[in-house]
Amino acid sequence: MADVQFSEDTVTHQVTNRKQKGSMMGWLVRSGWAKDEKSAGYLLMAVAGVGFVTTAAVLMFGSPTRQQVPLNPLEQTIIPGPGGVPSGYAQ
Repeated sequence: MADVQFSEDTVTHQVTNRKQKGSMMGWLVRSGWAKDEKSAGYLLMAVAGVGFVTTAAVLMFGSPTRQQVPLNPLEQTIIPGPGGVPSGYAQ
């Protein structure tokens, strides 16, 4: 195996001051939806917020008509509960 030695003088580090744009942020700026990275970030946060609120509303309110599953009539007659009412019967 070769004996490799590095000195600090020969090793160079490349430093860039350019910020790396995210793929969505860069696309928003390039397509003209946002004028810079900062506004693209705000736009993406707004889209995420609208999606979150919409999802929460759908999960909380659901469909206005909820249909109940009919109970098995055999269960209702075979196993009476307290007061003579079958245990599977919805009151």
